[in-house]
Amino acid sequence: MDEDEEIEGVAVFNARKYSRIQKKREIKENGYCGMDYGKAYIVRVIMCGKEFLKIKFLERKPNDMYDRPKRDDVDDSVDVKCVFCGPIKLVGTTPYQIRCVDVAYKNYKRLKNIF
Repeated sequence: MDEDEEIEGVAVFNARKYSRIQKKREIKENGYCGMDYGKAYIVRVIMCGKEFLKIKFLERKPNDMYDRPKRDDVDDSVDVKCVFCGPIKLVGTTPYQIRCVDVAYKNYKRLKNIF
């Protein structure tokens, strides 16, 4: 398996892919990604601007499940540096199961502490 290959419902972090994310090559509108907001969140990218992203947060449920919140939780000025993994390929209907978010987030935090 290629280290850049997307696995359905799995959040993956690696340094090379993170570098491409930071250059906005991996971030697509209507795609899903992991975001560092003091802790790990899964978000849908609504719009990619020149310097900032407009995103919608998914609500975390038990057992690595994520669903759309009852009320939209939107932030329209998020720096791309907050994105730690993506795109995350979702399959089926809500709630989505997304595994390994915490592992990907820990690996991202470990890399940030090195630099």
